[in-house]
Amino acid sequence: MLTPFSSEDLGRVFDARALTKGRTLVLIGTVETTVQDSSINVVVEHLGLRHTASITPSSLGRRVVFLNKCSCGQSACAHLAAGSLAALDRYPALRKAVQKTFLDTLATPSAEERQRLVFELSPGEPPHACFVSTFLIGERTGRLEATTPRRILADRASNETTRIMAKLLGGGDAGRTPIAASAVASVLGLLARLGKARWHATGKALILGEERAFQANMPPNMPPKSAIILSEAGPWYVDGATGAVGRVRLRQAPTPQIQPVAVAQRPFPQSPAFRRPVPSRPSAPKPSFSGQSRPSARRLEPVVVTAAEPVILERPLTPVLRLRRVECPDDSGRMQRVEALTIDFDYDGMLTPADDERQFVRVNRPGDSPDSPSFVRRDRAAEAAALNALRQDGFSQMRIAEGLTAKGRTVFVYRGRDAAERWQSFVTERVPALQALGWRNLIERDFGPRLVQSVGDYDVRVTDAETGRFSLDFGIEIDGVRIPLLPILSRLLDRGGIDAAQIVDGELITSLEDGRILKLPAERIRRLLTVMADLIDAARRTADGGMLLLPDAEAASVLDLEDLLTTRWENAAAIEAYAQRFRGQTEILPVTVPASFTATLRPYQQHGVDWLQHLRANGLGGFLADDMGLGKTAQTIAHIVIEQAEGRLDRPTLIVVPTSLVTNWTAELAKFAPHLRVAVLYGLDRHARRAELAGTHV
Repeated sequence: MLTPFSSEDLGRVFDARALTKGRTLVLIGTVETTVQDSSINVVVEHLGLRHTASITPSSLGRRVVFLNKCSCGQSACAHLAAGSLAALDRYPALRKAVQKTFLDTLATPSAEERQRLVFELSPGEPPHACFVSTFLIGERTGRLEATTPRRILADRASNETTRIMAKLLGGGDAGRTPIAASAVASVLGLLARLGKARWHATGKALILGEERAFQANMPPNMPPKSAIILSEAGPWYVDGATGAVGRVRLRQAPTPQIQPVAVAQRPFPQSPAFRRPVPSRPSAPKPSFSGQSRPSARRLEPVVVTAAEPVILERPLTPVLRLRRVECPDDSGRMQRVEALTIDFDYDGMLTPADDERQFVRVNRPGDSPDSPSFVRRDRAAEAAALNALRQDGFSQMRIAEGLTAKGRTVFVYRGRDAAERWQSFVTERVPALQALGWRNLIERDFGPRLVQSVGDYDVRVTDAETGRFSLDFGIEIDGVRIPLLPILSRLLDRGGIDAAQIVDGELITSLEDGRILKLPAERIRRLLTVMADLIDAARRTADGGMLLLPDAEAASVLDLEDLLTTRWENAAAIEAYAQRFRGQTEILPVTVPASFTATLRPYQQHGVDWLQHLRANGLGGFLADDMGLGKTAQTIAHIVIEQAEGRLDRPTLIVVPTSLVTNWTAELAKFAPHLRVAVLYGLDRHARRAELAGTHV
């Protein structure tokens, strides 16, 4: 079985030049690939030679490594790169799955999105007390997919508590399981603790609630869409507003507390028929009244005294992220709509802003009245930990005029040119991680950067510039408008190149100056950056930063761009004529070494001298990089002798070497070219500067 891999894995094995050459070999049709067991067999026709190779990918942790063999003797050659790329093109099954983009996640349902298991509780119909249904729900799209207890038990990723729940449901193939009255207590008790259950009527997550007392033979005082589920051990309630599940205790009507209160009594008629009976009481001395009016009689009446003490609860919080667009000032102080994040905390179904300074949150519980409210004490330590977690994501924090208070609302935003890309990374990577910790997120419809609708032609315009230079103007057509491509590529290089870029499904994700998200083919940009990195190092930019000014010696690099960009030669007669000499494969002609060079060159050394003369003829520089001891000094001296014999050595030649090699060079010059005059100068910086001022060949 072959291990899947991606172009990113190949980038860690092959350098950019090998991959570029390999893609060229694939495009011209000289690569054949076959799959056998755990290896890819490759045959490549290159420069009239037939090369055979084998590629064996294997997993090493999260990375993919390759055991490569090629008949050319190298382990990271263009032949192996060509075979790897051709295999990815021919066998789609070899492509490693990659993460979806932020915009795809928001706009396009994905068949491969993460799913979470949900047990949904609904009321039953006799003879069943209730029903429990099992679903898989897409974390982003909310798309439902039915599952069964049997499949849950077969899934090795299911934890032990989930498996126990599936066993309580019978472990069968029914997606909707009826629950008998005898099993209500065990099923509901576990559902409330599971963290994966919800109430069908409101979608509220089920949590374990406190025992509630209801008056017997009276309708319970509960929020809409709540329910009472009967079991053999007593009834249970499901609160539709909070998702709380708990036992019910039935009680009789309370006896009011009676307190004697004295009130004035109206006088009764003296007729016995109208005389009200009063309770007998112990005899007491009768007061005497002389010359005064008799006070009116008083009686006792019952008054009900009720307590109005608030209830303080301790409840866990759930952080709730809201991703939205708000009006706020940019870096220049101008108001504009930008992407922002606000955070609230959910306490028992009630949301409170993170910057609300109140210590308690009022919640609605069954049986509460205006005179007997319930409050949840805010967990300040947990709130601070949540806010610190957000600050570590690099947000800037500000206040906007919103809400009922004068101080407004705290929002978190990203600043800078890469704000759109940072939002993308936050939503695709950070938000799922926070959700796994129990956070909730709400994404409003207008949130998110705009996506470039169409990407057209890539081109480069080549123009003659000042003497000895030419200019390159790179452009790309975005939504029908040509914009400079150089700032986009330079920005990618400044951030670490293709290895540091975000690549999803073979597309490189970046952003434009106006915040729009741009998708570019990653492999094409990889090859383009390989060429561009050398050009930018060798160039100087124009004042507007949109073009490069290069010396004529870099004309060969323009030919490398022709395979990647539409090349337009505009007012470029001089540089185009200069570049023509590099088209096709230039033959390296043999040269004759004068007799004044006394040494005899080996064949490979003669080829080295031929190559040095080829570079001189085409106005190019190069590195003679033979291994130590293979005669680089002799080849260089032969090159100097030829230049002298042909009359081109019109100035002294400066040879810069370490001090330890001065003796060796002096000896070989005296041995192989005794007619050359040699002067030894010590102190590289000082003498090199003098030589430069004197016009010496270096």
